[in-house]
Amino acid sequence: MKQWTRVVGVIGSLFAAQALFWEFARMRPDYGFIVTPWSIRGYESVHGAITTVIGLGLLGGVLLVLSPKAEEQSAGTWMVVYMVAAPTIIAAVFAREPDGGATTWALDFNPVMLILAGLLVGAILAKPGQTHLKPRIKFLSTRAGSIVGGLAAYAIAFAVLSVFLMGNRVELVVWVWVLLITGLPAILAVITAPRELAATRMLILVSAVALPTVALASGAIRQTLIRVQAELGATSQYKDTQVTSGYLWAVAGIGLVILSAIGVWAKRRDFILNVTRARRQREAAEESSREIEAALGAAGQPAAAQ
Repeated sequence: MKQWTRVVGVIGSLFAAQALFWEFARMRPDYGFIVTPWSIRGYESVHGAITTVIGLGLLGGVLLVLSPKAEEQSAGTWMVVYMVAAPTIIAAVFAREPDGGATTWALDFNPVMLILAGLLVGAILAKPGQTHLKPRIKFLSTRAGSIVGGLAAYAIAFAVLSVFLMGNRVELVVWVWVLLITGLPAILAVITAPRELAATRMLILVSAVALPTVALASGAIRQTLIRVQAELGATSQYKDTQVTSGYLWAVAGIGLVILSAIGVWAKRRDFILNVTRARRQREAAEESSREIEAALGAAGQPAAAQ
C-alpha cells in the first residue's frame, strides 16, 4: 500500500481534531473592531468540541483501517460496528436542547426520499437474495437475470416503504437518525463482496457523512458569535461575520480522510482481485490437469505420457 494513503488519512483527521485551538468565526476586518468579542475560537463554542470529537473518531477509524487486521472478515466487521457506534454516541452526547433533552429531527417522506431509501434497502435485500437464489434459479445467473433480480428487490423495498412512510412526517431523536444513516449502509458494506473491504467501505461512508456535518455548520458558527456578543450587550450583524481558519482546517482535514480512505480501498481492491484471479486460474489449470489424467486413464495410457 502506498505510504501516502497512510499519512494523508492520519494528517487529515488530526487537522479536524486540532481545529479546536484555531479561530472558528470572526468579524470582517472592515467592521472596525467596534464590538467584542471580535472572534471566537473552537474551545469557546460547542462547534469546536464537536469538530474535535469527529476528528478523533475519524482518526480511530483511519488507524483501524490501516491495520492489517482490517482485511480479515471478523475483525473488519467489528471495525464497522465501531464506525456506526462512534457517530451515534457523538450525536447522543451533543445533539441536545438547552434543557438537556435530546434534539429531534423531522423528515417528510416524499417520493424522492422514498426512492433513495428504496435503493438502499433494495441493495441490502438483493445481496442475500442473489446468494441463495442464484444456485436454484438458472436465469438469475445470467446478466439479464441479475438486472431483473436487482430491480425486483428495489421495487419490493420501494413498495413496502411506500405503504408505511409515503406522505408521513417521521420525527426521531437525532442519534436514532444517525444510527439509521450509518447502520443501514453498514449492513450493505458487510454483506457486499469482497467482504475483506467492509471496514474500508465504511470509513469512506462515515467520512463522507462527517464532511457535510462540519461544512454545513458554518451558519451556526457565525450565529454563535452573534449570540456571544449579545450576551455581553453588544451585537453586530450576521452579514458581518465570517468563518475562518479552524473551520476551514476541519473541512479540509475531513476531505483528506476521504481521499485516503478511497486510496486504501482502491489499493486493497486491486490486490484482492488479483489474488482471486490467480486462484481461479490455478483452480482451472488443476481441473484441466485432472481431466487430462482421467482421459488418459480411460484410454489405458499412463499419466506420464502427457
